[in-house]
Amino acid sequence: WFSNCTGGGTAVRQVTLAVVEPFDCGGSLVQLYPGIHSGGELAGEHSVFVTALEDIELCAIGPSIDSEQPALVTCRVYEADGISRGPLLAEISQYSIWSLLGHRFVPVEVTLEACRDYEIAYEIPEDVNRGFTHESAIDYPFDVGGVIRVRKGAFDGVAEGTSWLPHMTILASSESDTWIGHKTDLFPDGPVEIQSTSNPNLGLFIGALENMGLNSIGFEADLIRGTRGYAWLYEATGNVRGDYVTAGSFTVESGGMAEHEIPIHANLEYGQDYSISISFPGSSYWPAVTTFNASLPDTFDGVVEVRSAESGGYGSVNIPHFWLNWDDYANGGYPFDLAKASDGIPPPHTQIGGNLDHDAFVESMNTTQVYGLGVMADIPEGEILLARIYSATEAGRDALLAESLLYTSGTGMRWHDVPMAFEWIGGMECDISFVCANVNELPYWDDSTGFPFTPYGAIQVNDAGLAGDRFYTDYIHLRIHGCDNVPTGIENDTPSFSPMVIKPPIPNPANGLVRFDYSVDQPAVADLAIYDVLGRRVAVVFAGERIPAGPGSTQFNAGNLASGVYFLKLETPRMAVSRKFVVTH
Repeated sequence: WFSNCTGGGTAVRQVTLAVVEPFDCGGSLVQLYPGIHSGGELAGEHSVFVTALEDIELCAIGPSIDSEQPALVTCRVYEADGISRGPLLAEISQYSIWSLLGHRFVPVEVTLEACRDYEIAYEIPEDVNRGFTHESAIDYPFDVGGVIRVRKGAFDGVAEGTSWLPHMTILASSESDTWIGHKTDLFPDGPVEIQSTSNPNLGLFIGALENMGLNSIGFEADLIRGTRGYAWLYEATGNVRGDYVTAGSFTVESGGMAEHEIPIHANLEYGQDYSISISFPGSSYWPAVTTFNASLPDTFDGVVEVRSAESGGYGSVNIPHFWLNWDDYANGGYPFDLAKASDGIPPPHTQIGGNLDHDAFVESMNTTQVYGLGVMADIPEGEILLARIYSATEAGRDALLAESLLYTSGTGMRWHDVPMAFEWIGGMECDISFVCANVNELPYWDDSTGFPFTPYGAIQVNDAGLAGDRFYTDYIHLRIHGCDNVPTGIENDTPSFSPMVIKPPIPNPANGLVRFDYSVDQPAVADLAIYDVLGRRVAVVFAGERIPAGPGSTQFNAGNLASGVYFLKLETPRMAVSRKFVVTH
């Protein structure tokens, strides 16, 4: 309490002082709700059940609240089993001051492991307006940026009967932040001028000529050390900025002219226009080519067309030095190739021209999350490729369970991957279907012999099909994007949380001695072996070894393995788990 003593008055003023421990982290802003807004003042704990599609380092949680004052926010992260709450992993209560896009962020540091379920929650004691989306407008589950799957909203830890999805955004980093599958430089040829700006907001209007999984936006500038900058992605129509898509954050580590990378996760769709921009505080210097000395629009690497420069969403004459780090369309998880390897790869037969309306009848041996479906084919650009999953019977196709589509991009024989959000129940046979009106070339195997076959020990391919009819002999080349930590059930033992775990190998990628860490919940006689991507066993780490309950570790010399992708499989009489790793030389 403070009294107006110096003026002799009697006025009394109450002041609340919020002392907040500063935090600083960078990463991609991952929005856990669709862009449909409503609000309310419902008190209590609000949460979202999610599945991590890859290993994620969570840095901060930002609930959407409408308050001009610092708000006391409690954030929690729980383990989960589907949409049921598990043990508490992390909790922090703090007055939230840092606000971005209507979200109040609180630092929460915890690792979300690939293919595991979690509940992300917040609670605010004050009666303030907070953002929600009614679930009638949501199709669960849905995936965000290829890194996380949203399964259900919850209130006080209970998902069943909850009809609202709370608005939360997380700030997180992942392995794909630094993965550069492709780097496309968007800087045109021409004389370079050094520009000077205070609090700049620089960008480009671009068009995507390829389906791309964006990992980060790069730019060149001389920035103030210790300041925080942002990357922004918007939809666009030509040179007009549209709806916000996502953003990323980073902290400038050193001064001077340097290249900077800002993590940002999103799928760029073929034929869609976008606005990409960066913003940072203070004065800065950055190289540019003016539009008077460059010919726009211009195409880079055949995958991105730069339409014009922009600043704050409006046209500009200065083209900044930007580049995109991207990979294949972000489906999450790992692509499991369902090739009929016994008859050779690539397939020995080819359909020239015509349409695509082919199926594969496939059974998953355990409950798993499907992130996408892929088909190997030569399809002209701009064709609609439709992927569907049906339940199956002995006669063929049954009820539609999930569907998704994309517009094809690129030319020649290649994988076309369609994002898909689907939970595949262990023991269920499904009809995986692809439909496209026009194909140039479609490779296939004959399914008269060699069926069923079981790649990876977790998926069984039973039959080929055509338009839902399983009595057809052309088996096309498919893959399923799914979890890269695959539990293989025995009979009806299909737990969504495995009592047996393999952690990521250290180092990964490996080129010599590598350490394998694992854990089992009870003593067992176990085998630990290494398989290639075709499901062939290429090395045995140990066999018939009795391992105690709890964590264990062993080492292996990967120097004798050829460069490539492998699966480490730990197996006991009760169940098995696998973990992907990479060998490079």
